[in-house]
Amino acid sequence: MTSLSGQFLQVEKKIRQMAVAKMQQKMDHAAEMTMKAADKSRNYDDVTGNLYKSTAIGTYYNGSLKSIHYAPGPEPTRVTLAAGERYNLDKYYRSSFSFKDSGRRPYKGEYGEGGEYGPNAAWDELVSREHNKGKYDSTWQMLLVAGVDYAKFVEVKRGHDVITSLREYLVRYFRSM
Repeated sequence: MTSLSGQFLQVEKKIRQMAVAKMQQKMDHAAEMTMKAADKSRNYDDVTGNLYKSTAIGTYYNGSLKSIHYAPGPEPTRVTLAAGERYNLDKYYRSSFSFKDSGRRPYKGEYGEGGEYGPNAAWDELVSREHNKGKYDSTWQMLLVAGVDYAKFVEVKRGHDVITSLREYLVRYFRSM
């Protein structure tokens, strides 16, 4: 039979496990709500869908990646365009009409080397930050990313909100808890 102190340690361990599981549920819920908000607040048209689908949140516990939550919606139509490369499909991401019917020329990439697939870019970004607590040394962390290399270009040069409002949404969400 275990000593009384050993029994208390077992109880403490069980309570800690329950607390971690409950907090992970709260983090996952916050991430899912934020990704739903991403779908509603998107204020840009995405040619291939890679910018939007590279938006994701990773949840971390003690620096270890526990879950990844991606923006909802269909998969990208193709990999990202390189600077100067023209879009080669009939319809843009989430578009119901063919731009070719309108007589317009297909979009031409303006930035980067292309060849990125949005969900993979998000995954790469989040996994690369695992065990790298950064400037905030906290037990629980959430990291919001737009993984494709041209995300900052779209936000800064084009003036579109890619993830800024989502970061603000997360702050409001946790303040209301």
